[in-house]
Amino acid sequence: GVIARGTFGTVHRGVYDGLDVAVKLLDWGEDGHRSEQEITAIRAAFSQEVSVWHKLDHPNVTKFIGAIMGAGDLNIQTEDGNIGMPSNVCCVIVEYLAGGALKTFLIKNRRRKLAFKVVVQIALDLAR
Repeated sequence: GVIARGTFGTVHRGVYDGLDVAVKLLDWGEDGHRSEQEITAIRAAFSQEVSVWHKLDHPNVTKFIGAIMGAGDLNIQTEDGNIGMPSNVCCVIVEYLAGGALKTFLIKNRRRKLAFKVVVQIALDLAR
């Protein structure tokens, strides 16, 4: 099922090879809404991020499992059947972490002062 929506796509929770995963489907609107230069720049940034991410092995970084660019032949099985993907979609699979994103946590807690211990732990985790 969909667990998050963003500017460039959706994040689904799923199972891959027996692992609980987050499947990020990125669609950059290549159907005429962006120039060729924008698409090239976005794809280059995606490739760079994937090439760095797959080398990382750190407890404070979500574990990278795999990615594919231009996944038109990708079918995702859901409870309601299979979803076919447009040819321009890119897919990133990472471990699923139930805690959610730091940004979401900070927005949710923006109206109250976080405990000093929590702030220090977040700062240390980010620094690591």
